[in-house]
Amino acid sequence: MIGAIIGKGDLLISRSNTVDFVGFAGIFDEDRTDVSFPDTMMRLPVNMKKAIPDYLELVLLSNRGRRHMMKTASGTSSSMKKINRKTLAEFRFPVPDLDTQRQIVSEFNEQKKHRETIANHVSKISRMLSLFSYEKLGAAHV
Repeated sequence: MIGAIIGKGDLLISRSNTVDFVGFAGIFDEDRTDVSFPDTMMRLPVNMKKAIPDYLELVLLSNRGRRHMMKTASGTSSSMKKINRKTLAEFRFPVPDLDTQRQIVSEFNEQKKHRETIANHVSKISRMLSLFSYEKLGAAHV
């Protein structure tokens, strides 16, 4: 089943899941050739002359992309909705030039680093504050 083998950089999308998770996209980033994907996923071909996978992933995960996936997902079961290539093709990707796409991905990644740094600081502060709780200090009064 050679068609189901994925490689580093492949853009994948969940074609079957709950309405909240159907259409989630991701890029396979492992350097392996022994991985296949289930029938609940689709590999999206990317014309590298027009778009970069990282940019397309961001668009699919954006509010606009998520709304489209949730709106077009179908199926009788509330716990398992599906999208297909036809409904995916109905989504209109904004496709700026490649340099703009790279800049958007770079800026997103930079902001993601900042958010992670802030989250780490907040976590450290919370742990420090918990050290000063009345329970841990024996509720001593000053």
